[in-house]
Amino acid sequence: MRRWVWIVSVAVGCASAPKEEAVSAPTESSTSGEPSSGEPEKESKLGSLPKEAIRSVVRANMRDVQGCYDAELQLSPGLAGKVVVKFQISKDGLVESAEVTESSLDNRAVERCIVKDVRGWEFPEPENDGIVIVNYPFNFKAP
Repeated sequence: MRRWVWIVSVAVGCASAPKEEAVSAPTESSTSGEPSSGEPEKESKLGSLPKEAIRSVVRANMRDVQGCYDAELQLSPGLAGKVVVKFQISKDGLVESAEVTESSLDNRAVERCIVKDVRGWEFPEPENDGIVIVNYPFNFKAP
């Protein structure tokens, strides 16, 4: 079974300048046999969203993300690093899943808080009536 996956990477800075974003080309993933869950892998139709639409929703919710960091910064002065969150936007524009895929912040409370917030975000409905997978890095610097 072959599946094409579009992964969108967009960057934003928290107390630092935003970085350039990049969209990766489709990557092919093939599976032989069953996934580890023991259930057949589902084919998901892939949609698309303009980077600016994704960026707009993230910016509208940055106060909450920054709040996750600021709460822990008071307990750990000097806390700094990057948290990359991978999330899947459903064909209805709702975030179906979110997880931390990389973190140099090394603070589980901040990471869990960001993931919880991201799961509540709403995006425009993707084009082509499919899902969109986004990897979004959040960069944090102590003042």
